[in-house]
Amino acid sequence: MSQLAGLREMDARILTLTKRARQSDLATYTGTGSPIANCDVYVNRGVQLANADNSAVLNDQITIEAFRAQILEIPRHGATFVIGSETFTVDRVSNKDESRVVCIVKVGT
Repeated sequence: MSQLAGLREMDARILTLTKRARQSDLATYTGTGSPIANCDVYVNRGVQLANADNSAVLNDQITIEAFRAQILEIPRHGATFVIGSETFTVDRVSNKDESRVVCIVKVGT
């Protein structure tokens, strides 16, 4: 099994467990130029972010972590995640790997 296949299998197991525990949210992802996808995400509110030298700190940021196997791309600025009646618009990607992506988002469009 390749590393990517192993990561996706582990992600599927994680998703099963977090869904049972109601720790993830079901979202509709719309990329910039990609088809709409339903996905499971983790929303983190009140995140504190700092730049590389810690000279500037941004408080109360919101991040969304999504599985790349579900959204099929790395989100770009302007992509959206809709959870219930709330829309989150991607400002930028803060972290990504072969398995998951973490986006810094703003509430609204």
